[in-house]
Amino acid sequence: MSENSDHLQLGPIGQVSLLTRSASAAEAWYGKVLGLPHIFTFGDLVFFDCGGTRLYIREARTTNGGPARPCTSWSRTSRSHTGRSRTVRSTSRARRT
Repeated sequence: MSENSDHLQLGPIGQVSLLTRSASAAEAWYGKVLGLPHIFTFGDLVFFDCGGTRLYIREARTTNGGPARPCTSWSRTSRSHTGRSRTVRSTSRARRT
């Protein structure tokens, strides 16, 4: 094995997701104000193209009726040292103060 064979090789980011309080307001803002190409909307899910990276926006739901905490996540395809493809995901959630 070479010295670099155990390093993860990441590919381009394929999708970024955001939570919003209003899917329809987010659809209008990202589409009309920013001018992002709209891919499709399905219920409270909205998808835009950001130069080959898909922006996935979902309306946040809470169980107690309070405001949802902001959350972003991303995923991308990577190749392990064995050459197999796998999806890498990350999510960050804002802390309540």
